[in-house]
Amino acid sequence: MKKFLVAFFLIFSMVLPVSADTAKVLNGGVFVQEVPKDFFGMWRVSSDLISTNTQGVFKTHGVDFWNISRKGNIMYLENPFSGAKASISICELKGSYIKFEKNGSFDGQKLTDKVAITLNKNTFTGVNKLKLDTFSDYDNKIIRSNVATYKLTGEKISGTGLK
Repeated sequence: MKKFLVAFFLIFSMVLPVSADTAKVLNGGVFVQEVPKDFFGMWRVSSDLISTNTQGVFKTHGVDFWNISRKGNIMYLENPFSGAKASISICELKGSYIKFEKNGSFDGQKLTDKVAITLNKNTFTGVNKLKLDTFSDYDNKIIRSNVATYKLTGEKISGTGLK
């Protein structure tokens, strides 16, 4: 089976169309202005595979860089090395706990990323749950789902909140 170089984040390794038509209220009544300023900036993120239903598909460890920013009422996560950029949706926000997600495609499959982190000023810890669905060409039903859960550790490199 072809190894996906998922490293821990397909979320950042693909280029997705980003639309300015994204809702002004993110989700569940969360406004962009309510997101902690410490969330924005450049992060060095390490990931370690916790579990998967498909051995050999996902990498066991990875290091990546996230640049989290906002323009108006839309939040973006960008990989400065690959040039990939995606809009993200906040699902839950409770103090320093932030849960966000992104949907996209990878190699003709549907990719869903659900990330939950807890900020501690210039660091964070959390998890990323990936789901990669393969659809039938015949009836467009899901024929296979590969899933993985990663432990995340982030360290702020630059941006809001650094002193």
